[in-house]
Amino acid sequence: MRKLVLSYCAVLLLCACNPIVVYKQSVDINNETWSYNDKINYSFSIQDTSCVYSLWLEIDHGITYAYQNVYVKILTSFPDGSDKSDIVSLELANKNGLWNGKCRGSKCKVIIPLQEKTYFQEQGDYAISLEQYMRVDNLQDLKAFTLRLQKEDS
Repeated sequence: MRKLVLSYCAVLLLCACNPIVVYKQSVDINNETWSYNDKINYSFSIQDTSCVYSLWLEIDHGITYAYQNVYVKILTSFPDGSDKSDIVSLELANKNGLWNGKCRGSKCKVIIPLQEKTYFQEQGDYAISLEQYMRVDNLQDLKAFTLRLQKEDS
């Protein structure tokens, strides 16, 4: 009986430590080519402003992607109607040219933290848009972008 109780407690502790995904949306890139004109849009709702959240971006690309990174303009719209804009370099490869993340065959996947252990100040609907911000009109061999929002242990 004692072993059963200890096992049950261990399972509860392991489950309590895992983050809870509250939003996950994947957007495929048409023809694996991302142009200046194509925005990637996400929207989600926040009800609990007392929780700690992390926001992750998962990028699927091919091994023939021609650059070490991809510059994006991130536009965030808040429930009060205000907007914020940031230009960010998303690093797909290290300085030696080796791909970050995991590659299998001709496909790679990298998970990039956009914001870790943060709070949302307002309840309501949020929107995030990504715009390609490189010096090239069309970026080849980008396959998909997935935004994941998860509740973290505080």
